[in-house]
Amino acid sequence: MGGLRVVLFDLDGTLFDHRGAVTTALEGWLPSFGATASAEFVDAWFAAEERHFSAWRRREVTFAEQRRRRLRDVLPLIGHPVEDTDGLDDVFAGYLRHYEEAWQVYDDVDAALAELTGRGLRPAVLSNGTVEQQTAKLERTGLAGRVGTLVTAEELGAAKPSRLRTPRRASGWA
Repeated sequence: MGGLRVVLFDLDGTLFDHRGAVTTALEGWLPSFGATASAEFVDAWFAAEERHFSAWRRREVTFAEQRRRRLRDVLPLIGHPVEDTDGLDDVFAGYLRHYEEAWQVYDDVDAALAELTGRGLRPAVLSNGTVEQQTAKLERTGLAGRVGTLVTAEELGAAKPSRLRTPRRASGWA
């Protein structure tokens, strides 16, 4: 049987409103530092996120370390220089609580998934995120069980758009 059977989606920024969740999280979290989520701060956050998440995707730092580096970059912008890095995981956990509370899918996702499954296609997710966090996003946003297989760069050993040296067939794919 030939033809298209599976449609791959990225999660963050495609099905899941990552930018909206981050912005809402910053608006809720920054007041604990006596600061607000100015447009400049939000832009700086996203720049730091891209820089350090890219380093994680290249396997240059751990997932936790890319988060710490993000805080080292942005906290001084609101008058909180980071001299001691021991408590950064706890600081990031404060942000993360707000981020998780803001998780939602885009408005058109339900209709798009219904259209695909109605045509006999199986949606799946290929993500550069971690298995743990991306699975939690799928579960908390109601996408779990609706998008089929989740495959992450963490599992594959390479991030998009990198080529794998030895192609692998992910279990559960058609």
